[in-house]
Amino acid sequence: MPGGWVTWTVLLVVGDFFFVLLIMRATIGQTFRTLADRYPATQAGPHAVRKNFQSFRFGLVNAGLSVHVEVDDTHLHLKPARFLRWAGAVDSSIPWEAVQPGKRHGKYRKARIDATSLIGPSWALDLAESATTPD
Repeated sequence: MPGGWVTWTVLLVVGDFFFVLLIMRATIGQTFRTLADRYPATQAGPHAVRKNFQSFRFGLVNAGLSVHVEVDDTHLHLKPARFLRWAGAVDSSIPWEAVQPGKRHGKYRKARIDATSLIGPSWALDLAESATTPD
């Protein structure tokens, strides 16, 4: 009889894994795909600054230490780490004009891209302020 319990336990664990993956694709993946549909990935400029494993929060989705970021004069380039790619996340390049900077909170800063509110590293999002400030 113990073999029956092992089988049911394995089936339960495998089923839970696929359920969690489905939930992740529906939340994390969809958030990144929505941005990528509107702002498809482009090549970063030659003088872009890149930092790997940065923390972002998109609404209720916390992508802590899971986003590689490149910033250049024209775009904020978001490149999800492998873990997020398994959840369906894809690259996007958001022009600075589309990023509405918000308040700063220490090392992080709030911003809005279309209907998506986010919190990300200040070093990256500060460039949005200079891009939206009239000369």
